[in-house]
Amino acid sequence: MIKINFFAGLKRTFPKSIEWEVNENTSVNSLIEELKSNFPDAEELLTRSRAAINEEFVEMATLLKDGTEVFIIPPSSGG
Repeated sequence: MIKINFFAGLKRTFPKSIEWEVNENTSVNSLIEELKSNFPDAEELLTRSRAAINEEFVEMATLLKDGTEVFIIPPSSGG
C-alpha cells in the first residue's frame, strides 16, 4: 500500500491524500495510468502532472515500493 498526496487542481477530484494498493514493480507511470482509468475526470491533469518521492521529482519509470509516499503535482500558473 502506498500513500498518494494530491495538489492544486487535482484536489477537485481527489481528497488531499489516499491510500492505494500497488503490485510489486509498479512504476509511477503505471500508477498514473491506473488513476486516470479510475478517475476519468482527472485524466487531463494527471497526464500533465509530475510525481515526487521523498521531496524530489522522479522519473515516470521509477518503481514504487510498499510504504512509499508519492506526491502528484499538476502544472500550475501564477500571476
